[in-house]
Amino acid sequence: MNVHIRHLACDEEERDRQLAESASVVMRRHHTPNAVSALSWIRDTLSRFPGCRLAATVTGRNSSLVGLRDGRIVETTVTGPIVDPGLPAAAVYTCLREGLPLDDALVTLRVGDARTDDVGLWLRRFPPTASVL
Repeated sequence: MNVHIRHLACDEEERDRQLAESASVVMRRHHTPNAVSALSWIRDTLSRFPGCRLAATVTGRNSSLVGLRDGRIVETTVTGPIVDPGLPAAAVYTCLREGLPLDDALVTLRVGDARTDDVGLWLRRFPPTASVL
């Protein structure tokens, strides 16, 4: 199934405050050193940007934590190299909009037209009882 959903995503360092306040996704592109720092950043970001539906931060070379407005935390792990750390957050946003499961889900992330560039994106709740709000 090919799903195309448009949304505005902004880096936390976006200078245009109106863009950041209008974004569905706010992300931190640089590595957050540990889960406690990542969860704190997610909580603070969702508080600062009330229109934001999710906040995402890179936690490792191929992983990130994505916090949803409803308090769920999703951990993403990419099975291959990924150029843009915002892509896993975009995949989580798409699953959220489409009502697809965010726990123990494997989705294919295609960047460009070539199937040879596909990577698997594993989504799972982090940890099963986590809530940031």
